[in-house]
Amino acid sequence: MNAKRLMVMACAAALSAAGLVEGVFAVQVAPGSDARHPATAEQARLSSIQMMARSFGIPAGEAASRFNVEEHAGDIAARIRQQYADRLAGMYIEHTPTQHRLIVRLTGFQPVRPQFYQFSNGHAGVDQLMVDYQVGAEHTFADLQKRFDAGFAGLKDRMAGLQSGYVDERTGEIVLEVVTEPPKVGKVKLATASDAAAAKSARAAQQQLGNNYFGMATRVEPIGRIENQAIKGSGDLDATGVQCTGAFTVKSVSTPVTYGTLTAGHCQVPILVYRDVGHLPPPVSLSWVAAKNDAASDIGWASVSTNPLDAVNSFYNGTMYVTATSPLTKSHTLVGQSMCHYGRSTISSGGVCGTVDSTAYSPGSICGPTGTGPCSATFVAVDVATTSACQPEDSGGNWNFGLKPAGVHKAADTTVSGRCVYTSTDDVADPSLNLQIL
Repeated sequence: MNAKRLMVMACAAALSAAGLVEGVFAVQVAPGSDARHPATAEQARLSSIQMMARSFGIPAGEAASRFNVEEHAGDIAARIRQQYADRLAGMYIEHTPTQHRLIVRLTGFQPVRPQFYQFSNGHAGVDQLMVDYQVGAEHTFADLQKRFDAGFAGLKDRMAGLQSGYVDERTGEIVLEVVTEPPKVGKVKLATASDAAAAKSARAAQQQLGNNYFGMATRVEPIGRIENQAIKGSGDLDATGVQCTGAFTVKSVSTPVTYGTLTAGHCQVPILVYRDVGHLPPPVSLSWVAAKNDAASDIGWASVSTNPLDAVNSFYNGTMYVTATSPLTKSHTLVGQSMCHYGRSTISSGGVCGTVDSTAYSPGSICGPTGTGPCSATFVAVDVATTSACQPEDSGGNWNFGLKPAGVHKAADTTVSGRCVYTSTDDVADPSLNLQIL
């Protein structure tokens, strides 16, 4: 049996040692412990709930209720987007200990009655979701997005430190993220009242500039520098000068069918050496095939072989191997929704979760083959509680909601905000890649 037959695709690299466990060691393997023996659906669900509870600092029961509601809310949101396409100003989900609400902001003043849904939680009970329609918004989200797309690049030339931005579906504001230096460690001069006053004055001036430039309300938020995270990156992908993480197992749509692993486009080198989570199997060489690394996305893949026995549809979620189901599309992803991440640098934390801030986010000027070109507002931004959630070498790692592949990690701010950025798995079907997630 050659080296390729000894590996499978798992976690964010999604390749792992397969027949090695079954053929050599005649022992019982715990579900989820390797890619050929993924966790059951219920075990995987519990793992995701536990990660959410730990990441958000909430009780397990509350995390389970949130997960259950969010599993169903995507389909409801997709229908609402279609039904109110000409009035939709924004949509987001929020959770309290007593009520889950899907808030739908609409232009105009024609009221829409609230809707109520309930979903069985599998424990002789239900979780309820209220769809709350709020009318009177001044602009549709589509109109605001057009303003942002048309003006953001020009504003970067006028506003010092402007890094990134998006349209906030919660408030209808354009958010401008401006670079703020992180606190220094060690001997530090204490901030004075005059320092605070100067910072406040500068922030007010930036906001006024944004208001005037776009002709509407803007909001200025502090952020560190968002950087691609591969050059210092669910297994490890390595080459000289590049350390990344893999994402999900993929196969080509065209014949002959080729199997491989999805990762970030900026991780591109001719040959990547793959090592599974824990580095248990022998390393495997992967050949780079193609990338869509432009203003709109940062995604690519490397192949292992044309043999289906070299691939399985499991990935590592930070705790265990789970079986991938149908991907979560951007149309079914909500602002305020929980999203979890695995990368090789976050393995010690067992994976981390955050909440989606935008599905139309521009991370600034870190796109394209050189990593210095302008970015379109097409990425997904996730807000996490700690700046250590997305670290160097995590590039290419998976973003997931339970068993659903959601995205491929691109970049993060590791100093100030805890902002993480990914490319949606929607881009896997792009003709330049012509792939399917296995």
